[in-house]
Amino acid sequence: MDVDDANNLLKLIPQEVVNEAAIPSAKVVGQSLHGLLSTVLYPTLLLNSFIQPKIAKLNYKIEKNIAKIPEEYRDSSKPTSILKTIDDAKYNMDAEILIDMFSKLLSNQLDSRVNNAISPKFSTILGNMSTSEAKLINLLFHTEYSILPVIAVNSKYKNSNNIVKLESNIVLLNSSIEQNASMLKKQEADYDLSSLISDGIIKVDKNFELTAQKYQDSYMLFESNYEKSHPSYVDQEYSYDRGSVTFTSFGMVFAKSVIDS
Repeated sequence: MDVDDANNLLKLIPQEVVNEAAIPSAKVVGQSLHGLLSTVLYPTLLLNSFIQPKIAKLNYKIEKNIAKIPEEYRDSSKPTSILKTIDDAKYNMDAEILIDMFSKLLSNQLDSRVNNAISPKFSTILGNMSTSEAKLINLLFHTEYSILPVIAVNSKYKNSNNIVKLESNIVLLNSSIEQNASMLKKQEADYDLSSLISDGIIKVDKNFELTAQKYQDSYMLFESNYEKSHPSYVDQEYSYDRGSVTFTSFGMVFAKSVIDS
């Protein structure tokens, strides 16, 4: 949904629902948002009762987040943006983590301290995000300095200058990160980072090697395991690009808007 569509949809919503959203009470704002949710998602509700508990859960989480906003900062002056976010949410609420992120985004759109930094693109990006991408940016956001090691694998033969890229942008996880995240259980994660990169959320620097010992251990462990599981041919050599992944400036604003600190 774009902004023009949201403006048109706003005209169809009962005025009392829109008016109630201006009252700075967590309960009332939550109730009015529930009205917006029900109105915007009504066609979806008719087609699929499976989404009803997800909408109820989204509304509950929004109310909890709004309750944390001091009343003087509750701001319902951006109904078009809220409608767009609600509409984008209906396509992508299969996973709990995505419901959490949409509820955080919606509540932040009602917080005058932060809502001016929120782009209409945020709900579009979130509406198209996979569960694994959502887990990755949550993990990245809560990691020290919001940076993780990545590695690429290259191959060449001794008598050739031709280098073949075998693997790229493999995100490496060390044991302490695994324990804190609990959502990712293996030493490396085979993410497709292309969408997050093209959306401007993250950036990969294949030459920025992380020097902290825990990250050096991750690089070395991956290289050792890779060569054990992929025996090289005669005269074949493996080489590795040790790099890192972090948020762009735009991506950090996005992460702060959709992820609990």
